[in-house]
Amino acid sequence: MSSRVISRIINDILLHKCDCGRTIGLRKGYLVKYLKEVNNGLKIPYRHYATGINLKNAPRTKPLVRSRTMVLNTFYTTLPILIVAFVCVEYKRRLKSQAVQDRVRLQKEEKPIPLPTLMSKLKNEADLKDLEFTRVELEGEFDHDREVVIGYRANQQPHLTPKGSRWQKGVYIVTPFKLKETGDTVLVNRGWVPLQLADPKARVGGQVTGTLKILGLLRSTEKKNPFDFRPSQDSFNEKFFSYLNVDDIAKYLGTKCVFVDAVSSFPDGPIGGQTKIAYSHSRRDEILMLMLILGSIALFWFTKIHPQRAAARYAKMYFSSKHQANKM
Repeated sequence: MSSRVISRIINDILLHKCDCGRTIGLRKGYLVKYLKEVNNGLKIPYRHYATGINLKNAPRTKPLVRSRTMVLNTFYTTLPILIVAFVCVEYKRRLKSQAVQDRVRLQKEEKPIPLPTLMSKLKNEADLKDLEFTRVELEGEFDHDREVVIGYRANQQPHLTPKGSRWQKGVYIVTPFKLKETGDTVLVNRGWVPLQLADPKARVGGQVTGTLKILGLLRSTEKKNPFDFRPSQDSFNEKFFSYLNVDDIAKYLGTKCVFVDAVSSFPDGPIGGQTKIAYSHSRRDEILMLMLILGSIALFWFTKIHPQRAAARYAKMYFSSKHQANKM
């Protein structure tokens, strides 16, 4: 409380003059106590008052809306459009993966097609792409001396991983399979093995010989990871392939361009059923993430950018109308 306010309270409120002209006040201790109570209750801030000053709108030293460069304006405009485009693409891919899952689920209830009857339709890799995930039946024998591996891969059935092994680290065993009926040789992915069993000598019991029947799904060349800069075939180990490229493996082994994923496992051998088609959950997560990013951008626009621009427009309209009124 300022001294001027205190003196005014003392002169006008606490002290008064009687009819005889004497000034009558309160007791000394009570006056101090009363002033403290007034000060604590009112908490009047210290202010300087001046009279005769004509208050006007001070000129703005900073713009109401920060100016941005053309690069930032282009970025802020194209970013939501790109996110919407990515969401549409991911949604389309999710629908495609769901259609593949439904087709495979329906084929499990149907009788498998003998592979020799489809060999006339599988002349190149494009034909294999059209018939991908078709359930087929094969009869013949393996050529274990020419098997190759595809790595490194995780086991799609981790509950069947051998004890002492890690399901995240392993390879696929791809073995040429000679059909009994036609004599053609195709490629069969027998399944997954841990790294310590990649050598055929470490799994002699799983090297099945003789004529046998197997069930599987037709597969085509998988899409390579754009961040994987390794070649399809290792230059130091010709039997090691970094990803599934049916054409390269078929040319190396001299077989037909037909690749089959075995559905069942082999005793003491690779773990079958490694067909990976469950992409819907990952697609859904990506779509949700992109939608959250788009929502955050929209929220930032309507809470920060849009009010500033609206305030600038309203201020411009107000001052222009006021200027026209002054002219009139």
